[in-house]
Amino acid sequence: MDNDHRTDRALRARAPRLLAVGAISLIALLGVTGCDGSVTWRLGKTHGAIIEPTARRASLGIYRTPRHALYQVYRAGGTKAAQDVLWAFGAPPVASISVKGVSISSVALNRKMHGYIYGDAADFRGALIDAETAHDCLALTLVSQGLYIKNWTHKSVGCRTGSL
Repeated sequence: MDNDHRTDRALRARAPRLLAVGAISLIALLGVTGCDGSVTWRLGKTHGAIIEPTARRASLGIYRTPRHALYQVYRAGGTKAAQDVLWAFGAPPVASISVKGVSISSVALNRKMHGYIYGDAADFRGALIDAETAHDCLALTLVSQGLYIKNWTHKSVGCRTGSL
């Protein structure tokens, strides 16, 4: 196989991840710099974005009330049960970004959520326990220091109470 085919295949494999990172980065960039464009944004019922401009970090934060409910499900049925509830009933934010006639929506990111939720059960479980103990939001970091990174953690910054 020649290098062009390998490069094309590698780019196709990374395209959904790059799109998700790009969408979050654009939301953060437009919010911080006020570039020529528009952002429509509606917070999710159970989780939303946590943007930390100084750390160049963007995360999805599972609000305190839904996080506590997930923890109760985890205690009763284990990690997979908590993941199943988050996947089935989680209501993420909805965003649409338009810059100079090009629009991107959060639909691509929402498609990736299944892999994010189920991808690393131990990471999810550890962060859920830590978030419950600290009374923080459970958070899925997607961009840190401007680079794509996927890890479950917990955050008090930008954390909301939320609802179910």
